[in-house]
Amino acid sequence: MSVNLDQFIQNLKAFGSAYESEFPDMVLEGAISAKSEIQDRFIESGQDSLGGAFGEYTPYTKTLRGAKGLQTSFVDLKDTGDMWRSIGVVNKEINGAKAIITLGPKNSDALMKLNDNSERFGKQILELSDSEEENFGDVIDFKTQLLINQYLG
Repeated sequence: MSVNLDQFIQNLKAFGSAYESEFPDMVLEGAISAKSEIQDRFIESGQDSLGGAFGEYTPYTKTLRGAKGLQTSFVDLKDTGDMWRSIGVVNKEINGAKAIITLGPKNSDALMKLNDNSERFGKQILELSDSEEENFGDVIDFKTQLLINQYLG
């Protein structure tokens, strides 16, 4: 398909408008995906963002968790599941091509659990691993490529 220069410029402008319009949703989708990856990493392996063990349950906590039928071999921060269920997008700032999405607990009880667990284990719970950061970028790259294909062929 042959496109003259004027048509290409028109397509490029349309792409720019579409990208500016859709970029915040791309970032939001990436953030929601990242939250799921962090949660899965904790629940499946108990690893922190650097790939090490997040921590170890005390003997007392292991006994309590065992009595509930929960795993005790690593910290998964999933007793009732309330903390993980409450984490989502708590702030969204959009300014042109800049989008800041903040993940966090959506209620005060979950905020308290998140802060208490971060203090107790001395690590940030919602910190992305290198691969999770890369996957976040991959979401935006994929969506951008779809727009490029749509507007620029």
